[in-house]
Amino acid sequence: MELSRVGYVTRRYPQLQGLRLVPLAVVFLVSGTWRGGWWPFSVASHAGARGWFLGGLTAAVVLSFVIRGWYTRRYGTVSQGVLHTGIVPLTALLIGMLLATWLQDQWHWVYPVPALFVGTALLVIGVSQRARRTHYLVVAALWLVMASLGLFGVSSATRDVVFDVTIGVALLIAGLGDHWVLRNTLQHASA
Repeated sequence: MELSRVGYVTRRYPQLQGLRLVPLAVVFLVSGTWRGGWWPFSVASHAGARGWFLGGLTAAVVLSFVIRGWYTRRYGTVSQGVLHTGIVPLTALLIGMLLATWLQDQWHWVYPVPALFVGTALLVIGVSQRARRTHYLVVAALWLVMASLGLFGVSSATRDVVFDVTIGVALLIAGLGDHWVLRNTLQHASA
């Protein structure tokens, strides 16, 4: 077992608890498929649709904490300083998204710059980190393709469906891939 791999995983232990993303992925997949008309029922109003979506998000957050408890029981805990918790990259991503959104509004760009920014950030994760998270290359490709649909004349209603499904699939790939990296590293390290 490569010592640097163990160090990488323990420094990013909370971020690699990928199964925590799966409930959120399900919420976005259900939303996208519902928007696409693939469910045999409909919600009577926009407020009703917003209600089940917010309820789903709440359930996903609660399940995320339950899954975090499972990770703690299975693998233990790792102490981390604030700079290693993921708060800094998440804050940078949020600021970048806000700036990209502002620039798009100011310059009236046709290409969705915020989605391009997210795709590029995910691409950086996929190509860096000594190839430990290469599954992010697939996630980045999904975002970049989704961001390009408007250039090919895809309707905004279809892009809304694809947006939700892309988020769901991206969360699923990232979550399962990160869990695989964590599980394989820590399982071998404890053996």
